[in-house]
Amino acid sequence: MISPTRPNKESASLLVIIVSVSLHFSLPCSGVLAAEQERFVESFDGTGPFESQAIGSPATGLHNPFWNVPGEATFVDGSLLLATTIDAYQQVVSRTVEGCCDSYRNEIQLANVRLGNTDITSFEEPAIRFRVGGFAISVFVSPSNERGVQLVTTHDSRDPQGTTIVRRAADRSIFENGTDVVLAVEYFPESNEIFFHYDLDNNDDIAPSVIGPIYYAVDPWVFRPVQFSVSRGREGHFNFACAAITNLSETTIPNAHDYDRNGVLDARDIDLLTEQISLRAPSIRFDANGSGVVDSEDRQFWLKNLAGFPIGDSDVNGVFDSSDLVLVFEAAEYEDDIAGNSSWADGDWNGDGDFTSRDLVFAFQEGGFEESPHAIVAIVPEPVSPITALLGFCVLTAACQRGS
Repeated sequence: MISPTRPNKESASLLVIIVSVSLHFSLPCSGVLAAEQERFVESFDGTGPFESQAIGSPATGLHNPFWNVPGEATFVDGSLLLATTIDAYQQVVSRTVEGCCDSYRNEIQLANVRLGNTDITSFEEPAIRFRVGGFAISVFVSPSNERGVQLVTTHDSRDPQGTTIVRRAADRSIFENGTDVVLAVEYFPESNEIFFHYDLDNNDDIAPSVIGPIYYAVDPWVFRPVQFSVSRGREGHFNFACAAITNLSETTIPNAHDYDRNGVLDARDIDLLTEQISLRAPSIRFDANGSGVVDSEDRQFWLKNLAGFPIGDSDVNGVFDSSDLVLVFEAAEYEDDIAGNSSWADGDWNGDGDFTSRDLVFAFQEGGFEESPHAIVAIVPEPVSPITALLGFCVLTAACQRGS
């Protein structure tokens, strides 16, 4: 143990050696993913060259072919308005796309969503429903005026026994009439996982809700229907449902290892992968190296081969330097008494859930530290502390390994 006193000549010499070391090795920053590839985007602004295929539908102005749009739907203010009537309990817009083995995301953006359950003689539930292949997400209002979200998997729309309600939240996901809503479905065939996303007020600052993964044996649709509907219920004559579609898209997901689906490989993805490694039955979607199992090797592979982040790069800018050390010590979780409270950004670089000396030794032994000769001075406090000595030892060890 080094006493916290002013350094003597020997320790001062050690500091001189420390600050004179300059390492120039880092991995390239490759955390930004390639853009998702759009299969189709439909803006429903009424200015496209295609017509609806629905019999008797006058709808024109679509940007993609093969849409079926009901005759009652109208283009209003750059969107396609669907609304139930006394004569039409349901309005459906649909398009069939060719399925494939890629991971995909389907998203629909809606404006001015309104649902009303005013028919006291009926138990029908007015709802909007977004269906992609065998999966659907609905927003509904119950006869008791509870509003919420329902998730459904469907083996075959022609087989009522093949429909399974996998989640129903009647109270948790309340929305107000007139809000803008975003619904999305993501499917990952390599792990047979589905994620449902919904934002019941796209104009607030609250992040969308995500439910998943939900496991499904296979997406059975070679030609996958993409469908949106508003429904008041067959017997709910005085109920109503309406919404304006402003955008509907399908994109491939080019990198399934962006686990939080925010478009970049970052610290949150590392934490999600680390969490899965600790589970007894992790999702195979986190098998980064394709070995068939999810373990610590996937974490190393993800960092080095997919993201290009050196061990210790807490701010995930592609370089392990003094700014990372400042960041983790400011988090104040080094050798604390709270088990499992540290993340990658807090200094848990070896994946055990805590920031300890083991993380510092591990990071410097990996040889990815890159600094100018005098940068360590900014983070080495005086008088000399145990942390100072440990950092000095780590830097010297890394320098010797690089020079050997």
